[in-house]
Amino acid sequence: MKKWLTYIGLLIFSVAVIFLFVFAQNRNNAHRINKVSIDFQSENHPFLSEDMVNKLLIQSNGNPVNQLNSTINLHVLEESVRKNEMVENADVYVNPQGDLHVVVLQKTPVVRIQNQVKDYYLDDKGLPMPLSTLYTERVPLATGIFNKQTEQELFEMMKVFKTDEFFSKQIVGLNR
Repeated sequence: MKKWLTYIGLLIFSVAVIFLFVFAQNRNNAHRINKVSIDFQSENHPFLSEDMVNKLLIQSNGNPVNQLNSTINLHVLEESVRKNEMVENADVYVNPQGDLHVVVLQKTPVVRIQNQVKDYYLDDKGLPMPLSTLYTERVPLATGIFNKQTEQELFEMMKVFKTDEFFSKQIVGLNR
């Protein structure tokens, strides 16, 4: 008899947990997004503005404010922000109060390359990064004609200069 009571108690507990999970899920999906808050985690000045990030969100899924939680695909929103060439990483989540939070980590430029075709930065991973209309980072300026191999050599050299106390203060530009 005692064995049966244990099984019945376990069954009731399992049904209660499933019921509470479904109830909480339905209640969460019925909530609407109240506001969007954007947080930039980068230590440097912003290459992107909050308006730019809002436009990226709106382009991917429409305006998220007043949409139901169940209709918003957070993964799609996150990928749309990450696709921007100035963003290194982005996290998008909804808190229990119904606020959509976007945490953006921007790329860090190491050197600015200026040639006859275009101007751009190389980030801290050696990848090209476009210039921003909002802010210009104070990094060494390299002028001349660069290809992939010379860009990589320049990047390696700039990493060494950045870590060296003397060179980081003395090198402001290079001409190839």
